[in-house]
Amino acid sequence: MALHKNFVKNLAVVLSFFQFIGVFKINPTPLNNTADSSPIYNPAGTDKFYKKLPHVAQLSLDISPYYQSANGSRNRNGNKVPLGDMYGRWNMLSTFFDIDKMTPKNFSQTNYPNLWTANNALKNIEGIDYTDPANYHPDETTKITDAKTSTIYDSVNIYHVNGKYEKLGLRGKLGFDTKIGLGLSIKGGVADYKIRPKFVALKPETVLTDAQTTIIPTLDPAKTFYEQLLQESARNNIFKEVGLDVTESRETEMEDTHAQIYWCIPFHIKEEGETVATIAPYLAAGGWFASGNKKDYTKAFNVSTGNNGHSGITAEGSLNFDFPGTVQLSLGGGLLWLEEENFETYRFPSNVCQNGFFPWTTSVKVDPGITWYANISFKAENFMSVMPGWSFFFDFIYTYHEHDDYTINESSAQRDTRFTTGVEQMHELSSWKSQQVNFGVSYDVAKHLTLGLIIQAPINGIKVYRCVTSMGTISVSF
Repeated sequence: MALHKNFVKNLAVVLSFFQFIGVFKINPTPLNNTADSSPIYNPAGTDKFYKKLPHVAQLSLDISPYYQSANGSRNRNGNKVPLGDMYGRWNMLSTFFDIDKMTPKNFSQTNYPNLWTANNALKNIEGIDYTDPANYHPDETTKITDAKTSTIYDSVNIYHVNGKYEKLGLRGKLGFDTKIGLGLSIKGGVADYKIRPKFVALKPETVLTDAQTTIIPTLDPAKTFYEQLLQESARNNIFKEVGLDVTESRETEMEDTHAQIYWCIPFHIKEEGETVATIAPYLAAGGWFASGNKKDYTKAFNVSTGNNGHSGITAEGSLNFDFPGTVQLSLGGGLLWLEEENFETYRFPSNVCQNGFFPWTTSVKVDPGITWYANISFKAENFMSVMPGWSFFFDFIYTYHEHDDYTINESSAQRDTRFTTGVEQMHELSSWKSQQVNFGVSYDVAKHLTLGLIIQAPINGIKVYRCVTSMGTISVSF
């Protein structure tokens, strides 16, 4: 849903003032990011637990370096797949469906020499034009048996894309809490990430009596498919002429910044003058500001370090049940509404057969769906009687991003028609969900100094990276 731009700007001015004077505290909130949907900033994880109100206003400072990595992802069915296959295997043949209507410049041998050559080769394979989507029947055309060698050609127009995602970053916190339960907060950071891809052509396998080996196809249409679509030189020529950089991506970027105002006031339950339990509701309202980068859609493995250029507002809450001297339980959640944003070069499907990557770009307005999360959390303070000062934190977090809406702003009526047919496809691809757990510990070294560690790990999800995050924190208070 779109937000009123003046409201977002005014909110940014107000909260930026608090950022400027250094009055802030970090609390995780939902992020529309498939690699980091529920970012952590200290050992407390969701960090909405009840804490005893200070006698006087209190400032705090957290410094939190972290490392995040993923070797795979989950596809639309929730299955574990290689990192680059999150939206499906890369269908190279679909690049040539209606190619003469999709190239930004006139489709000719002069403008696109490699695509022109490949297109002509694919137009007549044993009398069949495989650039016509009507002739594309994967189950029939990509499985051919050579009786002499028992060779089965399977998926000879498809790439698997393996990859490794790594991110090193630093997040920080300055916090201000008052004795009446009100507080102000801001969170942010900087990160250096890289994604190293590896393209794996699904070459046919020859079944022999004593072993199984991989060979290059010798029969059409598999032979032509491989020569024009999957061998390394052909692959590089296609990506080059559609303007897509598929090399390793490494960038150092700011992360998005979040600022909020929150309130937590305890209600004590007493027996015989002694507190036996405390019920402490927590409420917060704030906003995300796009200090991180937008994804560069000319680079296949470039990612956003925030909400992909969108700003928005957040609302969070939890109900905490604290049992003094034992444990604290917390049930909570939050919502994120993002402002719509225009992208001049956005990869978008132009036919339903395109999977994994989209060859063509257009101008698009993206109106993100709501992102929301729910958490169940647990905290135990001083759980080691022989060594007081240790605290343990646990979170289970379920995050869901609803479908985005897209408006095509294509100047070419011919291309606009074909991109419009992909709106529903992109709408379905845009939603995602994740389930994660956090395990954190902290130790009070001194009254105003705490050290901590937290691990975040995935449990399940759809269309998200399977990221593991490790973070250490040094906290001081004043």
